[in-house]
Amino acid sequence: MKSRVLCSSVVLTSIVLAACGDKGEPTPFQTANDLESRLEADTGVVWAVARETPTTSPRVLGPTKPVQLPGATFEEKTRGFFARYSGGLGPGEHNLVVVEDRADEDGSHETALADTIPGTTIRVFDSVSSARYDAKGNILYLQSGIGHDLTGTPTSAKISEPDAASSATAHIEGACGAKNATLPTAQLGALPRTNAPITLAYRFEFAEAVGTCAGPTIFVDAGTGKVLEMREQATEIQD
Repeated sequence: MKSRVLCSSVVLTSIVLAACGDKGEPTPFQTANDLESRLEADTGVVWAVARETPTTSPRVLGPTKPVQLPGATFEEKTRGFFARYSGGLGPGEHNLVVVEDRADEDGSHETALADTIPGTTIRVFDSVSSARYDAKGNILYLQSGIGHDLTGTPTSAKISEPDAASSATAHIEGACGAKNATLPTAQLGALPRTNAPITLAYRFEFAEAVGTCAGPTIFVDAGTGKVLEMREQATEIQD
């Protein structure tokens, strides 16, 4: 839940910046301008496309005028968009599953899709693509979470969950000063990493403070048992 809240503020800020700005290096997928051209040709309206850097995949997209996406349902519209333009949104193959399809009291609608490793049900941690529609069914903006290349990502763990839990427990004791901490249930997923390949990992996510750490989340490599990183809720909110 905390990830979705933070993402929503990023979406709104990014799309405003993209819409107000003007419309390098080669990338393995289409550049923003290529994608904008396709979107304009397909829909008849200009689109704003926001990227974190010129060489990363688009994160937020939105039309500058009201427009309908093809499809009979919001899920069909959203799936169809990400399927049609996946080549411009990120490299490799992606398999999206619905995690939310919600109508709000004002008539607007949001559909969210989680990315999974192709051929499996293993989700990519914190990777959600979503679409927001107005009360008339026009697309307001989309947030893309498929900028990661999942090619070659392992699909099975080499170490057991208990072994991963032992690594997490030892890390909690050293980093947070908490002995004999009761670990939450582990989740197996693909962990995107900066300047490193996506790694299959176990995630242990505490909802409350543990020792000196505020709601820590620990990721343990499912292949080696090494702790890859630890995040704290307070740190995530501040960032």
